[in-house]
Amino acid sequence: MNFAICDDCARDLQALRLLLEQYCQNIGSTSHIDDYPSGETLLAAENLTRYDVFFLDIYMDGLSGLQIGKTLRELAPQSSIIFITSSEEHALESYGLQAEGYLVKPVGFSDLATLLNRRLSHLPKMGETLRIISNRLTLDIPISQILYIEVFNKKSLIHTAEGVFTTYTPLAKLSQELPSEHFMRCHKSFLVNMEAIISTGKDAFLLEDGTSIPISTRESKRLRELYNDWFWAKARRS
Repeated sequence: MNFAICDDCARDLQALRLLLEQYCQNIGSTSHIDDYPSGETLLAAENLTRYDVFFLDIYMDGLSGLQIGKTLRELAPQSSIIFITSSEEHALESYGLQAEGYLVKPVGFSDLATLLNRRLSHLPKMGETLRIISNRLTLDIPISQILYIEVFNKKSLIHTAEGVFTTYTPLAKLSQELPSEHFMRCHKSFLVNMEAIISTGKDAFLLEDGTSIPISTRESKRLRELYNDWFWAKARRS
């Protein structure tokens, strides 16, 4: 799972990071966590739709967590938002932003796990299907058969074991509809199923069908580490 924590208190931020790592370890999932010391630095980040959950401290210098949440609802509408607060004063307002919930500092593991379990229950699973509109037809594509998705001429091409399906659904939206524990946005134009990767290089992932999928140059180190973490977590579960 991909998390973003926005908190101007380094101690609280680190405490939440440790809880998230513990949670993902408990459920056998890999985690990628990015820290942001202010709302301004978070909103300036690229590809915000890659995050499954945003943790926003309500009381910060500059933009407040509620202000940030309003903007994120437009920039990353499929992501979950969890507010962190030192009081319950803004709880009702947080629900007005369709937040997953809020956590009161100091954050307890059981409260965090309850909210994340709720989030997981709504995520698609590998055994389910992805519904798209292709050539005016509604299609249900088994998620486990998807190898990768690429953007070409403003269309999303979904490559599967059975063929290629075309849709005008944006890649960012497709990314939110697929399980993040298996699918990685490795490039602005590519989303890859990590189950289909057989080897990694500095600039590309090699898939089981022989396709080479490019890796974002700027994000290369982080993406390769994310895949390695996923691979070894899967190996430990086997």
